[in-house]
Amino acid sequence: MKEKINMSSFNYESKNKYAIIDVGSNSVRLLLWKEGKSIVKEVQITRLAAGLQQNKILTVEAIERTVQAISLFCHRAKELAYHNIYIFATEAVRSSQNNMQFIESVKMKTGYTVDILTGEEEAECGLLGCLQNKAGGIIDIGGASTEIIVADEKRKIYAKSLPIGAVRLYDSCKKDRMQLEACIKSQIALYGDVPKAEFYAIGGTATALTALVYQIVPYDSVKVHGKILMRATVQEWADKLLRLSYIESLALVGMDKARADVLPGAVFLLSSIMQMLQIEQIIVSEQDNLEGYIFKFLLQNKDNL
Repeated sequence: MKEKINMSSFNYESKNKYAIIDVGSNSVRLLLWKEGKSIVKEVQITRLAAGLQQNKILTVEAIERTVQAISLFCHRAKELAYHNIYIFATEAVRSSQNNMQFIESVKMKTGYTVDILTGEEEAECGLLGCLQNKAGGIIDIGGASTEIIVADEKRKIYAKSLPIGAVRLYDSCKKDRMQLEACIKSQIALYGDVPKAEFYAIGGTATALTALVYQIVPYDSVKVHGKILMRATVQEWADKLLRLSYIESLALVGMDKARADVLPGAVFLLSSIMQMLQIEQIIVSEQDNLEGYIFKFLLQNKDNL
């Protein structure tokens, strides 16, 4: 495994401004970064991975929705004088058979090239963004993949990405508990022996669940960051969300309406992972692979800052 990145090597006093766009399987997110800190984070749900589980391709409609969101974020960044714009994509793009169609569509619309991260690179970005130099573990449930990463004080000691996530589970299982159990059990067994650690959860599933558990309305990333989710609480909410109808779930205080359909299966997945790893609690982090991509980029380009 690679040695951990030395965060002290970063030039946090750089006046350069960066806009990072994360093209996920369920959402597109924008991070505006200046002088070593996040200035703005925005998200649009575009459901890029819709239908991917069955057809292995990105649909024309999903590509159009996502490219439009990317274009909007590029325009917004430029309006605010953030001209160093970088776009990266994860599981939905890397696993689709027509990913070059998506890449070309983004290039034609925005002029920018999309960096397709491998599963290991995605895991590394999550680790960098959330933990930086600390020891610990990360669970990142995305729309089409889920990463588990563990690091000690010196290096990454475990990392694995599996093609299972909120959108894929919804497409294949909807809210059928028996189907979800069978699908999740067979998949997460592939994680094998995961080292013990203090675990953090990043990504939309964890943050959306936290808003529900703590009834955070309107959504406030500052209030969400650092909250603790107990295993019993996650299991209780998984059971509740699977039991409620879609209309009933929309009425829950703190529910992210754009995620209401995919959240039950995703929370059930989180509960299953915590059960398998015997994790009693997880710490929710708003710092994730967006920040991690910045750290990775800055390290590789520090001489040009």
